[in-house]
Parts: sequence; C-alpha cells; structure tokens
Amino acid sequence: MRVVRFLIILLFVCLTACSGRATVQPAIATITPISVGQSPLETPTAKPTEIPTVVPTPTQETGVPFIVSQIPLGTPIVDALVNPIANQLYLIDIQGKLKILDLTDYTEMASLQTDFQAFNGYVYSQNGFSGDLLSLDIEHDRLYIGGNNIIILDIVSQTVIDELSFSGTAKVNPISNQIYLAAFGGDGDEKCGVKIIDTETFEGDILLYPNGTKDPPPIMGACFGSMLLDVKNQILYVTGRLCSGGSSCGSLLASLFYISESPQYVGSTGGDALVVDPMRNRFFNTGELGYREYVISRYENNDQKMDRTLRVTVPNLWRKFLYDPVHDRLYGEPNDSVFDGDLNLLMEVDFPGILLTIDSKNQTIYTSDEEGNLYILSTGFSPN
Repeated sequence: MRVVRFLIILLFVCLTACSGRATVQPAIATITPISVGQSPLETPTAKPTEIPTVVPTPTQETGVPFIVSQIPLGTPIVDALVNPIANQLYLIDIQGKLKILDLTDYTEMASLQTDFQAFNGYVYSQNGFSGDLLSLDIEHDRLYIGGNNIIILDIVSQTVIDELSFSGTAKVNPISNQIYLAAFGGDGDEKCGVKIIDTETFEGDILLYPNGTKDPPPIMGACFGSMLLDVKNQILYVTGRLCSGGSSCGSLLASLFYISESPQYVGSTGGDALVVDPMRNRFFNTGELGYREYVISRYENNDQKMDRTLRVTVPNLWRKFLYDPVHDRLYGEPNDSVFDGDLNLLMEVDFPGILLTIDSKNQTIYTSDEEGNLYILSTGFSPN
C-alpha cells in the first residue's frame, strides 16, 4: 500500500511540474576563437532545453500570425537566415556574434565572433540599410557572413574555410558560380558598387552600380550597398542608400540586372525597402510619394522590362517587410500590416520587435526586440 501511495504522489508531482511554463534558456556552446580551418563548434554537454508552446497550433488554417515561443538571447539580432535543408537557423547580433540554432528545439548548436560592426554607428537591418549580412550557398554548403571581412563558413564541418578582404556582404549564384559583393560604404571603385568574383578562385573585376553606369554615383559621403538575388529568374537587384554625411541618408535606389549571361542593366526605381517574389517573377517596394504619403508598389518583370502594375497608399513608411510566396502575403512594419500580392489589406498584426526573416517551408516568422529576445511566430498556416 505504501508503494502504491508513493507512486501516485510521484505521478501527481510529475504531472504538475510538466504542465507549468518555463523560461526558455537555450543550451549554449562554448565559443572558440576563429581561425581558418578551425571548427568553432563544441557539442553542448547539457541536454537541449525544450521550447514550450505558448499557443497551440490551430486545427484550422486561419492565416493569422501568433507567437509560439520567446527565447531570451540577451543581444538584439540584426539579421537571420533559415537553412531548410540542414534544419538550422543562423542569427547575427548587433555585436557581430553568429549563433546557429537547431530548428527542431531551437537549442544553440554553435556560435562564433565575426568581423561585422555597425558602420559609422549604423545598424543595417534595424535601420533598413542592409539586412542581408548572411547568405547561404547550399550548392557548396557554405555560409557567407558579411562584415569588415567576409567570413566563409562550411556549414557541414562548422569550419571557417576562408575570409575575403572586402567590407560588405555577399550573394552567391550557383548557376554561374559567381559571388556578388556589395560594399558597406567605400571610396573610389567600391562606392555603391557590386563586384563579381568566381566562387573558387575569388577573382574577378566586373563592377555593377545601382544607376546602371560604369562609374560610381557622384555623391558625397557613404553609400550603403545591398543586394537581393533571384536565382530562379537570374535577376540581381543592386540597392544602395545614398548618405550625404552625418545621419542624413536618402531613399533606397534599386537597380535590376539580368545575369543569365553578361550582366544587362534593366532599370532603376526608388524606395525604402524591397522584397522579391521569384515564383511570379516580380518584386515589391515601398517609398514616399509625397509629404507623409507612403506607398507600396508592385513591379512585374516582363521581356527584360520592369512594369509597375499596382500601387496603394499606407499610413506609415515600411522600413522592412517580408514576403511569403507560398500564400502570396506581405508582412510589413512599422504599421504591422499584412497584405496579399494584389495589395489588399488583410489584417493588422502587432509584431513583437523588428521583422527578421520568414521560413515559408515551415510557415514561421522570426522577429527580435531591443532586449535581445527572439520571437518565433506561426503565420497561421500549416507547414508545407
């Protein structure tokens, strides 16, 4: 009888403890210094911490985003990237530390210090200057990490295999085996330019500029370069934010280049943020139409031309927005709105922090706030 009573009490205690919510504390791998050929990964000895589900997954698809989990990382995240094949999430924080999380339970698999620094006091993602510090080359299992030097990480062995002496970010074209390098801000040939090099030799001398010319834009001050690469349609979007000095920066200038053969300039458009829809060969951007009058525009690429097919006004200027090609939805901030691809307002959602990235395969949105919390949100749709 005493044994039975003890087992009943033990079962009650277990059920009570398992039903409570715990603060998420991901297991952290020990950080080791970076050197070429050395792996920064150390397997955590502690058992991975499970992430409690705050809100259960709906039985019916509502399409309404909701918070699933919150992870206190301690430092604000400025860029994020999902690797759907390796089932990993890459994060880089404001101090330049890269964190690799396992998407199964969001435990930290490894971390390393990169060469990224806020240029002249600017934080790229949170002010809309870049947001593309991380770039994945799945064909060669490489992760490119932007910074004052670009670090190339082998994502299988977790080994730093090379560093490029270039201050900026990188995008890789697996079809042409070329790397596109955009400068954070520089002088002479690098100002506002994109340099094209080979994936194996890291050599090349082709330069592209946002205005489509062979020379840098005639401006004073820095130019924050950025890129979006549509591999499916072989289109490179070269963007630059022109700054006259101090904290005065103009609107984004985005130029299109067809890159299936030698780069061919198509045209340019202004704005403040840009996102690409490879499935339908189009893109969206935001901008200021007049004094405190803001718009979202949709452009379609036809016969090597870009045509604006839709434009709607919005109450606030979108500095960052994400696109889900599966459900044809735009998620924007700071007015936290959700539009469809025909620019119909679907709903307003209070996103916590800034938008980082979207995982269309798992239908997950990632955001981060100033306190260093990472938020994991469901889009309200089932994973694909």
